[in-house]
Amino acid sequence: MRARWFKFSLGLCLLGLLLLPGFSDQPVQAKNSQRLHVALLTPRNDAFWTMFYTITQAAADDLKIDLEWLPALNDPQKQLKDATELLQRKHNRPDVLVYKNYNGTAIPILKMAEAAGVYSLIFEESLTPEEAKTHGRPREKYAHWLGEIVPDNIDAGFRLMEALIAKAKQTGRVDSQGRIQMIALAGNMEEGSSSERIQGLQIALQSHPEVLLHEIAAGFWKEPVAQQKTHRLLQTYPDVVAVWTANDTMPVGARRAADALGKPDLLIGGTGTTPAAAQDLQAGKVDLSVGGNFLLGGFVMVLLHDYFNGYDFASESTMMRLNLYLFNRQNVSDYARAMQSNNWQQVDFGALSKAKNHSLYTYNFGFAPILAQMRQRANR
Repeated sequence: MRARWFKFSLGLCLLGLLLLPGFSDQPVQAKNSQRLHVALLTPRNDAFWTMFYTITQAAADDLKIDLEWLPALNDPQKQLKDATELLQRKHNRPDVLVYKNYNGTAIPILKMAEAAGVYSLIFEESLTPEEAKTHGRPREKYAHWLGEIVPDNIDAGFRLMEALIAKAKQTGRVDSQGRIQMIALAGNMEEGSSSERIQGLQIALQSHPEVLLHEIAAGFWKEPVAQQKTHRLLQTYPDVVAVWTANDTMPVGARRAADALGKPDLLIGGTGTTPAAAQDLQAGKVDLSVGGNFLLGGFVMVLLHDYFNGYDFASESTMMRLNLYLFNRQNVSDYARAMQSNNWQQVDFGALSKAKNHSLYTYNFGFAPILAQMRQRANR
């Protein structure tokens, strides 16, 4: 009788475990004895990536994660070298490497991390289609590759182009033949985030034969290069009325070139919408911006915190896509006002965590919930 009662009780316990939120049939490594140590690898330490790190650090602070930042300083080989040195450490080796597929560095890092038993999470830029055919999806060939979360860059490029076209039509910026003449500034042509945004631009153009896109020039993500390229292009194509750009520092260079050439009405759109870019948008220096990808690092910290606390995000997906937010001069005001101090500690990233909020069954990632928190705090 006791044996039967014991088996019955054990069965109830196991059933109870299965019904707990976040329980997975795959064991999850819990970090009970020490804080999770994450190394963040970024391509650069320019304004965007410094802000990206600042936000990631704010989230790490909320979630009691130790974060280490190693920018590659525009050198893919440095990213590989940094990853190698991290994985070869005898002491203070990170539990997780977080990195983008910067100029093809993801596969070598994945292989090294797998051999070392260190977890990986890819952000911002995933494997190329060719790489994915060979190396599969997260947790298939590489058990320690937990997942990826990247912006939908194709959609971002598409939406920015559509918004610029609509704005040009709304304001009558058409030539005598009814065409809208434009130029575009890409980032680094070898980076997938830039090429995907360009792909979105090109998809939009397929539905707009009235748009004459003269040239796509590489601005290399930099304001002075964008100024130089825009100055040349506006002289070559004097009837251009709009500029599409792949980030939010190149629009500043484009505006300076336009002002120098006496073209203050040039429409300019950007991607990223950092606080400085939001203020440029509010001031009328930029007309449109698709942004929010700077929040990815904060969302990565939430996913890692939850995974190591028994809430495996694979229940939703190991390959997450973040839709970006279209900003204009009207809807950017609250954001720009709230972020004048650039104090990301005011955002509670713990509010997005399933491990901290057991009633959450799906992640609410994106700019909207962050903006809601900012508005709430700004109105106190």
